[in-house]
Amino acid sequence: MTAAPAARKRILIGAPSYADARTALDLAARLADSLVAELGGVLLEEALVGELLGRPGQRLVSRSGALLPAPSPERLRALVESDVKAFRDALRDMAALHRQRWSFERRRGELIAGLCEAAAGWDILLLGCAARPAPRGRVVLVAPPAGAADTAREVSRVIARALGAELVTLALAAGGTSGAETLTWADETELLRWLSRASAAAVVVDVDAEAGPFHSQAQLRQLVEVARCPVVVLGAAGARA
Repeated sequence: MTAAPAARKRILIGAPSYADARTALDLAARLADSLVAELGGVLLEEALVGELLGRPGQRLVSRSGALLPAPSPERLRALVESDVKAFRDALRDMAALHRQRWSFERRRGELIAGLCEAAAGWDILLLGCAARPAPRGRVVLVAPPAGAADTAREVSRVIARALGAELVTLALAAGGTSGAETLTWADETELLRWLSRASAAAVVVDVDAEAGPFHSQAQLRQLVEVARCPVVVLGAAGARA
């Protein structure tokens, strides 16, 4: 019996740079014909980064570990404008290819708080992450102990099918006893430690679920840091500050 198609969603792609947005754009492109109803993009300029780089004597650490002079404020502005254009153009081109509505904006502030605020009115916030060379064979759903809501489960299944990936469900439960379909941990720290080693293709979490386990911006920030892959957030606008 063929499963009914998932209800299409308004998806907002959020990232601090085009380099981070690319993985989210790639995932959205795979979902364009099965899940996406409308696309949005937000480039969130983190104010503190600009302020620090504008101070004399600042240095950047390259990926090889070398110390490099920080760009001048003028050069930094040019880099940001280039990033904004690349993100907006990629979003526009993808929406045109799939004949979908799209919108784009730029904001400034703290990344997670700013993107959660921008997500008001959107069904899904898709957080980008800079690509890393690692095997990716899992889509991970972080669910409350009582089980994920139908929407979160269905979105996870659609993503796993689109990526040809295994779907793994994580939850917190007393004693940390794992079942046939769900891996469980007794505390949040152990769950995040496992996730940091999972090399996931995407992580799905509903932060508006009353049962948890993650429903605050601080918890979402930790999840994004350890996941190191696109994070699909349902209910982002309802995440507690």
